[in-house]
Amino acid sequence: MNNPFTGDAERAAIWEILMRRDFEAYVAADWSRCADDFDEAEFWAMDAGQNREPERWRVGFPRLAAYRDLWLSMAADFQPVELVGTDKLGFLYRSVRLDPIDIQGERAIARKVFDGAADKRGGGTVSLCWQTIYYLRKRDRWRITGFLGYLPNPL
Repeated sequence: MNNPFTGDAERAAIWEILMRRDFEAYVAADWSRCADDFDEAEFWAMDAGQNREPERWRVGFPRLAAYRDLWLSMAADFQPVELVGTDKLGFLYRSVRLDPIDIQGERAIARKVFDGAADKRGGGTVSLCWQTIYYLRKRDRWRITGFLGYLPNPL
């Protein structure tokens, strides 16, 4: 749960966006906590649908509103879930890593790998097994401009 980039202000800022604020907003199902981390005018994203074949990848989110709506739906579905032996925030931090973060001037890409599972109280499992490559741009501060998401893990 600690930002590993304390000696690197640029990577630390990106980690805060893609990890801390995203997770805290998601667990609370509160988009307003992370909405300002997106460049709404520039945003669009691809959905790989966990398919290894690039010809099957699609523009899944032509505008931020499309992604926001899916994010809110998934966060709402996660709200009633009770995990065994862990809290939701701890589960996300243990199951996701952000590496590498490549910065070239005002542009950056960051690979976020989801790889974890937890038992649900009452039966079943929550499983995270995909990866996403985020695109960011820094003007006044870093913001997400898009992503290639829901790639298989491993690719």
